Amino acid sequence: MRMPSPAGMHNKTGRAPHLAASPPCSLPDPVLRLGYSSVGSCAHFEALGSNIIVTGRTRHNSGGATFVYDTRTARLDVEQPPPEDFMYWYYHAAAAGNKLYTFSSDIQPPHYLCEQRALREYSGYDSGEERMRYGMRGQINEWAWRKSPSPLPGSRYHDGNHVQSYAVHPDSRTIFVSCGFAGGNRKRFTYSLDTENGESTHHGHWGLPFDGRAYYDAHLDAWVGIRDSDGTDGGKEGSPYLYSCDIPKNFANGKQPFSVPEWKMCKEELTFVEDVASQALVHTGRGRFCLVETTSLPLDEGAEDNQCTCSTGEDQYLLHVTMFCAKHDKNGDLVVSQCRRGRSYLASNYASESLSAFWL
Repeated sequence: MRMPSPAGMHNKTGRAPHLAASPPCSLPDPVLRLGYSSVGSCAHFEALGSNIIVTGRTRHNSGGATFVYDTRTARLDVEQPPPEDFMYWYYHAAAAGNKLYTFSSDIQPPHYLCEQRALREYSGYDSGEERMRYGMRGQINEWAWRKSPSPLPGSRYHDGNHVQSYAVHPDSRTIFVSCGFAGGNRKRFTYSLDTENGESTHHGHWGLPFDGRAYYDAHLDAWVGIRDSDGTDGGKEGSPYLYSCDIPKNFANGKQPFSVPEWKMCKEELTFVEDVASQALVHTGRGRFCLVETTSLPLDEGAEDNQCTCSTGEDQYLLHVTMFCAKHDKNGDLVVSQCRRGRSYLASNYASESLSAFWL
């Protein structure tokens, strides 16, 4: 787990010379190391407040693990493992109401991680630590997994539906989720989950215009996220673009008239490097975003003094971090401009896999 400096990146699309990327450098020292025997190959990293939540399966599949790392205090806690039916290998996560909700592809009621007072009943003291914890019951907190009590609307449509995109409403308690059939857009629909009462509401057969997570930006008063173009929206098929979507109104009880929100697409392809292997979008506030991208780099192109020693193949990877601004121009179109000089880091070839990035 590392915290690279949020600067900008490579110059693919004719950015100003002073914004071009500097030569690649080494990543900073990690703030935390977790071995494969602790989290296995299905580790997920998510942010909740100042905490980084890590879930995974132990090396010998003896059970799951939940780690909570507080970035303010550098404290690491080993908490309750996820439930037995928890899908370690594939899920989406959204933080709302000081809880971390996970949505899997089977459209089952989501699990969520929450902080609560540690209450332990007397069952005999096995050690001095147990005696101390019993004496401090109600005075210390622990993290626990729970399951939403209400079934999600997806279970009434098709078992093959999977999560395509999701976003937290600016009310900080409602999560909107769009799902679609695994073989295409058939039976695509959107629902909202109220995290305060656990109730979900179906909002019709339409979908948010994103791939994965989108963020609310108060400066644009819209959700903002990335989607690979399918070629029918004016973009290059398979290339990533930035989209914005209006915030739904009158959705509380599902009975009032609901208007499908309008969305806009930035006409410029959203990438700052060639041959992107993976990318992740992070929202930093006030119309500013951070785009993290990886691309392969032949070994003979890396700086000799900065060779990454953890590469397992012939190539190593560059991890690029670009800060950019998004806004509406005078015609109301969504536009993007790079706002800081680019920065690149040498990384192992594991960086070609899915990225986890967040702003704390």
